[in-house]
Amino acid sequence: MPDSRVEPGTDGEMNLSKDDTPDLRCGWGNIKPTCVQVCNNAKGALVFISLFGFVQSMLVNGYVNSSITSIEKRFQLSSYNAGIVAACYDIAYVVLALVVSYHAGQGNSKPKWLAFGSFALGTGAMLFSIPHFASGPYVYGSGTTDMCDVTGNATSSTDCTAEGSTLSYFLGVFILAQLLHGLGATPLYTVGPAYLDENVDEVSLGLYIGIFYASATIGPAVGYLVGGQFLDFFVDIDIGNDGSELTPADLRWVGAWWIPFVISAVLGWVLAVPLLGYAKEFPGTAEIRAKKISQAHKRGGEQIASNPDFGKSWRDFPAALKLLLCNPTFMLLCLSGATESFLVAAFSTFGPKYVENQYNLSSGRASILSGAVIVPGAALGSLIGGALMKKLKLTCRGMLKLCVVFAVLAMACLLVFLLRCPNIPFSGVTQAYGNSPITEQWTRSNLTDSCNKNCNCQGEFLKLTCGADSLQYFSPCHAGCSGELTADADGMMQLTMYDRSLSEDKFSVEEVSEHSSISQTLNKSKADIPHRVLCITGSIPGPILMGFVIDQACLLRQTICEVEGACWIYDNNSLTLNILYIALGVKAASVIFYALAVFSYKPVKDAAGKGSDSEGHPENPLYEVTKF
Repeated sequence: MPDSRVEPGTDGEMNLSKDDTPDLRCGWGNIKPTCVQVCNNAKGALVFISLFGFVQSMLVNGYVNSSITSIEKRFQLSSYNAGIVAACYDIAYVVLALVVSYHAGQGNSKPKWLAFGSFALGTGAMLFSIPHFASGPYVYGSGTTDMCDVTGNATSSTDCTAEGSTLSYFLGVFILAQLLHGLGATPLYTVGPAYLDENVDEVSLGLYIGIFYASATIGPAVGYLVGGQFLDFFVDIDIGNDGSELTPADLRWVGAWWIPFVISAVLGWVLAVPLLGYAKEFPGTAEIRAKKISQAHKRGGEQIASNPDFGKSWRDFPAALKLLLCNPTFMLLCLSGATESFLVAAFSTFGPKYVENQYNLSSGRASILSGAVIVPGAALGSLIGGALMKKLKLTCRGMLKLCVVFAVLAMACLLVFLLRCPNIPFSGVTQAYGNSPITEQWTRSNLTDSCNKNCNCQGEFLKLTCGADSLQYFSPCHAGCSGELTADADGMMQLTMYDRSLSEDKFSVEEVSEHSSISQTLNKSKADIPHRVLCITGSIPGPILMGFVIDQACLLRQTICEVEGACWIYDNNSLTLNILYIALGVKAASVIFYALAVFSYKPVKDAAGKGSDSEGHPENPLYEVTKF
């Protein structure tokens, strides 16, 4: 039998070596075009991952928040229900973050996880728009008789069998869509930075991560602005509003909230294609990986976490969690992050709604103003925080103290909510008929008075009417009008609105402090996921509780087919005070957590056994933490 062995140096050995070399070219299966190899590097991956982050933040933190009020009106949702919809994104992220991060870390499929996330995000966006296409044209009462009809022939134009039973189902569709948004975002923020970390040298990694998060920061601003522009178009853009007098300033107006979601769906699906084409690493990654030096110290638990296989199995999760829970400073910063996330989620979700109702603005303008203030405010806060740290040369303890100072200042700024607009005189709602002041919250039954009790007013569709007594009425019928007269008015009621804005700057000081206080037993990438999960946990109850509080200030709610829906009119005084009390309480908790973190923080011991911080300043340590 001929000898089948291959001698060293023969062509057979060369072919064997080539077969063992992994194919790191960019492509899809056996399709690996030469023209796409120009993107087969860390820079190319950064572009697509950053675009993914931009689309995700634009969709979830921009479009969803700007469309909340329109969705409430269109589908008869309370603010509490809208808050549940908003919170489902964070619920999905919290539940799946640890699962995805650990499972993705075991294999070599990070690009596939990113592609799956982008596809799931696009699917969620398309599902979010489905209720518009499934609900039929928006009915706002344009064909109803809204004059006083003493004959009793007035009838409702609403088909309760079809309309009332259908709209209630769409809440579940919105919830499912938000869960898909959370599913899509989970690989982005867990696998995305890890993939860049594995394929970029230490010198350039900070720049790459900074570009990625910067793109995610720009997204909400674009989402608010673009979403606000689409809200100035009527929801049924293909059929218009029947040429009626309905305008964006009308309380009944519902803008084309669904268009940005369709656009986002297409973008998510398109981005999944290039992400799916990347291999587990790039040509040259092996050399970069060999040059990286572990920063973990070899003592105690550090020997466990410095193991390269640590964290790749579910069996390591209890040990990793225990190492983090044993760091009191880290946990206190997680709690403070949770309180901040509570406020950020609550105000970003209902901020446009508050501005719209408090200052009588259209949904589109309220969205644009909110985006123009919130996002630049957050960016400016990060710049100020970073500049102060550099100027003052702050140590970790100094950063924590600065967090306390700014948390107190932000808490004081909340008092600006005491500057509020008075309620607009509304007969039967904010004012009793005949200009008599009301002594208790009115319900819809109070819309009936002696002037309209025989008019058979329907009360399903709002059509504000200004009476001769300078009061607003729910409709001409409720004002007792039996006919319409078109003429020039001698007098006009002028409402002066004062725009004010409040944004809580998210300073970079807190983030740097958190990284500086993470236990030596874990490197940053292994500790970031539990930290992010703990912080985001606070954002889950934020929109739900804020929505519940906003509902308590409702004076007049839309009721169709005996089903209560969105709120038409709010008590401005109660709305402002309810929000203020919640914000002050949560912000006070944040101040307490930051203060406790200052006292619990103990610096690393130096070689002489004396405590010193990152700048070499001596301190007295009782508990050791490491800095990154």
